[in-house]
Amino acid sequence: GTDHLGRDIFSRLMAATRVSLGSVMACLLLVLTLGLVIGGSAGLIGGRVDQATMRVADMFMTFPTSILSFFMVGVLGTGLTNVIIAIALSHWAWYARMVRSLVISLRQREFVLASRLSGAGHVRVFVDHL
Repeated sequence: GTDHLGRDIFSRLMAATRVSLGSVMACLLLVLTLGLVIGGSAGLIGGRVDQATMRVADMFMTFPTSILSFFMVGVLGTGLTNVIIAIALSHWAWYARMVRSLVISLRQREFVLASRLSGAGHVRVFVDHL
């Protein structure tokens, strides 16, 4: 079918779907990267770094994500890139907490302890074993 101006609705829908899926993939990649790096480093390092990171994550999780995203878009400005960044910055805390809990549970396993005893640093243990 067509709209009142004679444009094909299905082709417009397909073109918009391409843009939507691309932005969702970019946002998801950014959220997963932030969550993996922040949660993994907090869980592996532990101590005050872990406590401070989780308090910041708790602060992000107290606000509704849509309102936080709208606020960040207002601060960053309009545009698809700023919307992707705002959504990613409002959702990273959920993934960081999940990765942190997995890293803490794996940190005490034998293969990680053996790697630490053999002289591997934090980055090597995180990349190779966690």
